[in-house]
Parts: sequence; structure tokens; C-alpha cells
Amino acid sequence: MMEKIKSWVSDYIRSVLESTIRVAVVSSTDPAAATVRVTVPDGDGLVSHDLRVLVRKVHKDKDYWMPDIGDQVLCIFLPFGLEQGFVAGSFYSEPDPVPVKSQDKRHVEFSDGTTMEYDRKTHHLDVNVKGTITVHADGAVLIDSGESVTVTAPRIDLN
Repeated sequence: MMEKIKSWVSDYIRSVLESTIRVAVVSSTDPAAATVRVTVPDGDGLVSHDLRVLVRKVHKDKDYWMPDIGDQVLCIFLPFGLEQGFVAGSFYSEPDPVPVKSQDKRHVEFSDGTTMEYDRKTHHLDVNVKGTITVHADGAVLIDSGESVTVTAPRIDLN
């Protein structure tokens, strides 16, 4: 009798987890609401309702990111089906390989080729922007270097 109960509990927990935590593919995005809809590959092509995208901070400081259509994401659904839930994040896989293989690097890469990478081991920050960089400051802007500063440009305007 005890084995039947253990088996039933185990099966029940497995079914709840399988319906709660799912891998899906983003099918549409609503950037203004920070929500996405996903297609669950193992669910006969079912499309979710709007899911909120989890971010690191929203109250005093704000962090924002949106997965792209086609991104594989890990979803956490409330136990009512595909109506309510969250996108926990994206993850690397064979079609989307890891861009950097170092524990010491923080790397951000955009689809236009712009990259930002910090290596905490070498203390090196590399920013490669494919467009314009604009810096706005309400206060002073200070550049303080322990070594030389090199500026290379076809034209330099100082006011």
C-alpha cells in the first residue's frame, strides 16, 4: 500500500513539474508591456497567453531586456495551464552557441555586431560600437588615466 502511495505522489509531483517548468520558443513580443508569447514545442504547438519577462530590478533601479522571436526560453507557468507565467531567461544551445568561454568575462553582444566585454582577470573593458556613442552628464565628465590617452579621429572639435 505504501509503495502505491509513493508512486502516486511521485507521479503527481512529476506531472505538476512537467506542466509548470517548460522550455518554449518565443513567438511574439510586446516590448511596451515587457511580455512575450511562447510556443511550447511538446504541446502540439500551443501558444501561451502573455508571459511576463523576469528582470533583475524594477523598483528604484530598472533593468530591461526582451528575448527575441525565435529565442529558446525557460518558462515557469502557474499551475493553471499556459494562461499565467513568467519567462525566467534564455539559454545557450547548439543553434545558439556560447560566445565567450571564460569565467572571468562579462560579455554582451548585439545583432549589429556591437559588443561590450569586461575581463575581470585582466581588468580590461572593451566596447566596440557599430554606431554613434553619446554621453550625457548633469555634472562634470572626468577622464583620469594612469597612463597615456590616445584619441584618433579624422576630425576633433574641442569647445
